[in-house]
Amino acid sequence: MTTTGLENGAPKSAIGAPRGAFSAAAQCAPPSRETRTPAELATWAVEAAPRGEMVVLVGPPLPQAVTDEAIAAKLTPMLSVMSLSDAAKTAADDLGVAKARVYDIGIALKRRSEG
Repeated sequence: MTTTGLENGAPKSAIGAPRGAFSAAAQCAPPSRETRTPAELATWAVEAAPRGEMVVLVGPPLPQAVTDEAIAAKLTPMLSVMSLSDAAKTAADDLGVAKARVYDIGIALKRRSEG
């Protein structure tokens, strides 16, 4: 059995960002359905060496918490070439966070740089 990309429990690098549970359905009688994390699926595939066809569904990337520090790091270079409003909208869109939160952090950054 080939498990290219899943060897050594490394499914994260094989599929990109951390993702939700995988669902695998073996095409045999009776069909089996398993819901596992990427690491569990990789371990199972190596240990069980399943035969036949299989369908693996991969969920969307899991949301990642965005810290104020990450927002500030994204926003700081933008503030030298954009208005606060434009920079806040761009950073909010890029990071998937509320524009109001980014704007508040931008105001704090401007106050620190002025004082």
